[in-house]
Amino acid sequence: MQSSEVRGTEQQPKATHALLVSALLAVNLAIVGPRTLYAANSTEYGASYWSVFWLLASAALGLTVVFAALQWLVPGRGRSRALAFVFSLAVLAWLQGNWLVGNFGLLDGNELDFSVEASARVRDALLWISGIVAAQVFHRALRARVATIAGIFLALQLVALPLDWNAADEGSAAVPALVADDEIFEFSTGTNIVLLIIDTVTSDTFAQFADRDPESYDAVFSGFEFFSDTTGAFPSTQYSLPVMLGAPAYDNRMPIDDYMTASLQRDAITGSLMEAGFKVDWVSAWPLFCLKGRYSNCFAIPRPYESPDLYRLQMAAQLFDLSLFRHAPYGIKQAIYRDGGWLAQSALWREGEAPVFVSSAAAFFDEFSARIRIGRDAPTFKILHAGGGHGPFVLDADCNKVPSRPYSRANYEEQMRCSMKQTQALLDRLRALGVYGRSLIVVAGDHGASFGARAFGSHGLTAARLSRSRPLLAIKWPGGEGGLHRSSAPASLEDIAPTIAAVAGIDADLPGRDLAQLTRGEKRRRSYGLYVLRKGKPGGYLERVERYAVGPESRRPGSWMFHEVVFSPEVSLDAREITAGEPGADGYFSYLGWAGPLRDVDGSTFVPANGPVATVFAELPIGVPVELDVRLRVRPWALPQRLEIAVDGIAVEELRVEHANFTWHTIEIPGRLVRERVTAIGFRAANTQTAEARGAVSAFDLARIRWRPLLP
Repeated sequence: MQSSEVRGTEQQPKATHALLVSALLAVNLAIVGPRTLYAANSTEYGASYWSVFWLLASAALGLTVVFAALQWLVPGRGRSRALAFVFSLAVLAWLQGNWLVGNFGLLDGNELDFSVEASARVRDALLWISGIVAAQVFHRALRARVATIAGIFLALQLVALPLDWNAADEGSAAVPALVADDEIFEFSTGTNIVLLIIDTVTSDTFAQFADRDPESYDAVFSGFEFFSDTTGAFPSTQYSLPVMLGAPAYDNRMPIDDYMTASLQRDAITGSLMEAGFKVDWVSAWPLFCLKGRYSNCFAIPRPYESPDLYRLQMAAQLFDLSLFRHAPYGIKQAIYRDGGWLAQSALWREGEAPVFVSSAAAFFDEFSARIRIGRDAPTFKILHAGGGHGPFVLDADCNKVPSRPYSRANYEEQMRCSMKQTQALLDRLRALGVYGRSLIVVAGDHGASFGARAFGSHGLTAARLSRSRPLLAIKWPGGEGGLHRSSAPASLEDIAPTIAAVAGIDADLPGRDLAQLTRGEKRRRSYGLYVLRKGKPGGYLERVERYAVGPESRRPGSWMFHEVVFSPEVSLDAREITAGEPGADGYFSYLGWAGPLRDVDGSTFVPANGPVATVFAELPIGVPVELDVRLRVRPWALPQRLEIAVDGIAVEELRVEHANFTWHTIEIPGRLVRERVTAIGFRAANTQTAEARGAVSAFDLARIRWRPLLP
């Protein structure tokens, strides 16, 4: 009996084995995973990884103890199976977080889209179930080796952590400060220029508010000119703000990081103003701009705006949540996400919701309006970034924090009223200080907001995209008087910098126009960009950037014209034959003018044009003539179609398509026309018609396209 007990004890795993395997899982989730996420997104954080390392290490230690204790609570020989179970979780989590990472959208205030990765549900379930079962089947074999494997793997993970301790202190060159310098609140006794950026506010929303309460808006925005037909630069802050400060729009022809450095260091008007003696104070929504920009003082509003210690605690919780999300199988991710509440973050806060930019910015601007003062002689340029209508919607009209509400126009407008209330407080404070009248004040949105998804125009644009292209722009020049004036002149966010330069007396070569010289009815072409970020940033570029030329009256579909698309050098479109609607074909079509793919009665796939203009992208041999074959048809109810075929905007041939069945058509493209790596092949219908009963918006379909070089 005694020898039997000894043999049973020898078959049980040692306590050190349980600790090593538990540490392998815990360190991956709480230390290495957060480090990987931080390294890829360091410009979004106001503290260094090492400043929150001990919080994450404490979480890792706690998880290690919990996992080890659970193993030792299993009686007798069951501990061997428990050890194998935890080891399988560690291996599966590592595989999930490093090789099976999904793309559920950006953390930009909108909800994550779990439908885009729905196919991963079955894959992840099969992987995790089979991995756990295999570990149980071979638990005896694992018991003898698992400690060695776990120890080596754990050591490799920890050694791989870069020891950049020099970036640990807030306020260093690598990390912005978490407390605003007093100079942020100082205005000049002389010249003051204020650029107030209200995030995600549309010109239509501002006009609607002003129409409902004209007397109040005339008083609050006295002397302002509101440009109701303003186009933005991009549908996001990161790419819009450099344009607002005078940089050329990003065109995907250089890596994003290089562009941000060049645009905010060399091209932005902030440098010219500083050289002219201005103090430049920047209150930023994101640490990125403090790290990249030129300024005298910069403050990135921390979340929450309460204390540095609370910020670091929230940052650690967010990194831990994101690491859990990254390493968990599909079926568990939503339980970690908690509809935007997040598992660890919601546990930290009494309301059960983590602090976000818009609530933190509202808290800061309450303090800012109360603390601003006249305190310097040097002329001053203030860049102030308020939360506005940025999601999630957590503020009511009086700026009281409320539980996060759904993304809807009503909730957006409610939060925007809070932003307008804070804008009034700021402008009233400038009046009280006696600097309002002689200051240049620009109130602008960085981009608009997305609502609805109706088809817009002939380019595959939607009402949501159109709305994001129409931000607020209102300007009060020094000495401006009267109520709120309105202008329908075709303005753009790129006009802000030259307008500032004109008032400051700076001779600078900047894109855009001085808005004081812009007149109503001008036949002006403005530029607007859209981009795709579905697959991250391949090679440091966006997957693709689409550029549009926008004429006057930007609400009209006819004012929009596709100009060009620039793909990342890492994106390959070199196939010689593409079947529309098949996996991998979307990059060639990019749905620019095409509806989603459909299946024909014979099972073949095709894409219908959703307007008179649709575009296919392909890598044609540069400088070599190409013979292009396209398989087209018109709808059974449609008239015969005349399709103009254009290469990078240059017409090459006109086709007549009159069959309801798909037929091949051949076009020859001269080699002199192909000058870019990716060529835009456009199809423009001369006589597009609408069949209201069918809900169609165009009349031709494309099934296949192929090309071959015409060698001499």
